[in-house]
Amino acid sequence: AREAALAGELEESRLQQQRLKASSEVSLAELAAERRQQDEARLRRTVEAQQERQRSEALQEALGERERLLARARADLEKTSSKLRATAQDRAAKLQSAFKVASALRAVVGHKEEERRVATAHAERAAAAAAERDAAAAALRAEMDAIR
Repeated sequence: AREAALAGELEESRLQQQRLKASSEVSLAELAAERRQQDEARLRRTVEAQQERQRSEALQEALGERERLLARARADLEKTSSKLRATAQDRAAKLQSAFKVASALRAVVGHKEEERRVATAHAERAAAAAAERDAAAAALRAEMDAIR
């Protein structure tokens, strides 16, 4: 009977050991699953951080390119603006010179008009005086003819 009791205890002990082993295997499986989840989470965070760094680098590169384009556009705009200012100044100087020439020509034309008016007046007076002289000479000839 003792052997049967020992065999029963042994069987109970073996069943207990199997339950503990199964429980231990379940716990190990749960720990392994939890560790896998933690590893996956850590890997996701690492991938996300790497993707974020790549996005940040791409944005920095795009920003740098835009800044270079903006600087080039500003330089081109300044160059164009300088050319336009120079052209405007040149045209303003030419226009000013043209106004001075036109003013000088108006003055010359005005002076020539005045000279023409004076010459015309002199010619008219000279013509009138010549007509008077011719009339006086004709009168004198007529008197001389009458005297002879």
